[in-house]
Amino acid sequence: MADRKQQLMDCYREITSQQLEYADNIPDLMKYENFDVEYLVDRDAHFQELDAMPPLDRANKGADEWNYWVQWAQLNDERWMVLGTFSGYRSISLRQAPRRQGNVDYFLLHGIDFAQGQVRDTQGRYLVAVESFDEFIFPCITSFERATFAKQVSFDLAVFANTVYFFDACFHREVEFSGAHFLAGEAVFDEASFKGYVSFVGAQFAGVTSFMCAEFSDSIGLEGVYFGAQVNFHEALFREFTWFADAKFLNDVSFERAIFCGPANWCNCQFERFSNWRSACFLDEAYFSFSQFGAAVDFDHTLFGRPKRFQDFTLYKGLRDDLKRAYDSAPVEGNASKSVPNFKGTIFRIPPNLGFTQVAEPVAEQGRWWQWGKTLKAIFAKTSRTQDADAGAKLRRLQELAAAGHHHLAEKRFFRAELLCRRGHEATSWQEIAMINLFELFSKCGLSFWRPIFWWANASVFFGILYWLRSSRFGIGGLWTDMGHLVNYTLANAFPIVGVFHASNSRAVDALFGEANGVPFDVGLMAGAHNIASTIFLFFALLAVRNYFKLG
Repeated sequence: MADRKQQLMDCYREITSQQLEYADNIPDLMKYENFDVEYLVDRDAHFQELDAMPPLDRANKGADEWNYWVQWAQLNDERWMVLGTFSGYRSISLRQAPRRQGNVDYFLLHGIDFAQGQVRDTQGRYLVAVESFDEFIFPCITSFERATFAKQVSFDLAVFANTVYFFDACFHREVEFSGAHFLAGEAVFDEASFKGYVSFVGAQFAGVTSFMCAEFSDSIGLEGVYFGAQVNFHEALFREFTWFADAKFLNDVSFERAIFCGPANWCNCQFERFSNWRSACFLDEAYFSFSQFGAAVDFDHTLFGRPKRFQDFTLYKGLRDDLKRAYDSAPVEGNASKSVPNFKGTIFRIPPNLGFTQVAEPVAEQGRWWQWGKTLKAIFAKTSRTQDADAGAKLRRLQELAAAGHHHLAEKRFFRAELLCRRGHEATSWQEIAMINLFELFSKCGLSFWRPIFWWANASVFFGILYWLRSSRFGIGGLWTDMGHLVNYTLANAFPIVGVFHASNSRAVDALFGEANGVPFDVGLMAGAHNIASTIFLFFALLAVRNYFKLG
């Protein structure tokens, strides 16, 4: 026993006899200068017993015992760090242990797999009963793959010196990673399931971080989180409140196809590199206020709010079943929607890509085509106001960003949504509300070509029936004989200016009305009204063409 202790002491003295240079990802507690070497040597037999335990049994002893064991293992067989000798000093770096699929024996020696010694179910899962990993030092590649945390668990201030895998892990209760440090390698939470509240407040991720396909059933707090490398939340599902305020992303970040069912907050965040939000969906409030984007930002096909007939979208058809259920359970866009994103004070070094970004539009309360009474009542009603009183201002900010990026179609779509959001807020009089509703009813606020054409065609049919009823041929079987004259006269009045000349100088007038003095006075009034209505509808159709091709 004395020889064993002397051997450990001699090893420590030999290592510390030269100047030591540590790699950046080595925690302070793992540096030889911070070893309580006398304590480690005196309790050598105890740490040998700990070393023979499965990792979970060892973790049950608490943070102090675990961290002393980490120091002892390094002193005993240089298990975690590699020592290199150069002239005048030693360089010390972490071992790069392979995953257990590569070399099982090497991984078991230089890595930590918490499944070791545990009973697995038919799905390969095992139960973790430890409730606190606070201030633990994980000195090597660590695996919690397919672990089930049935109780509330905490990793506060834990230090992961190398890659850690929480792949397909399931957290049934609250989990805390507040102040945790991920110093190197990867932090893999792919397909992890978080049933309770999750906190990463103040955590630091120096390496690649991945939450791909992870599901957060409760709120998640990532306030002040530092991401030093790439971050991936591809197809992640956030069911409740998501808080990223004051977070820093120093490399590429992706939220592609992620779904946010609850409010999401990115206020005062810093994005240094490319930010990918392509095909993501925000079903509630989204705040980006006073954030800074230092590189390209992609909101292509991003949805702010759930559109009607969403099942027809290509995006929906490509989703996993659990994501489809999340979409289906969310409310459809409407006046109660608060999903217009807030970019107040946000700084973009490069204008964002908003080319196919969609924002929830307030529903115009109109009846079916045969419910004229309901539609007319809705045109002058103030009940179509949105719950979000700031929606108009938010949409004006979106128009500015779209214009800066030369996405003119997106700019016009945001303008339409802004007009609809003004009702009952900025536009309070019935006259203003009626004008907005009529503009929407007849032309989709200048964005639809076929809607005004539909109204133009219906107006032509309506006035054509009036002309026929007023015609001298009505009731005497002249309808079929003079159908060509009726169509000629109706279409003439259906086009601006042309109808003015045909109103009194046309053989159709003589054939239909048969009066020497030309068009009867009342027919002239109908023709004038028809011409004015047609002018308006055709103007709206041309306006849609102009907006689509950005003419003029």
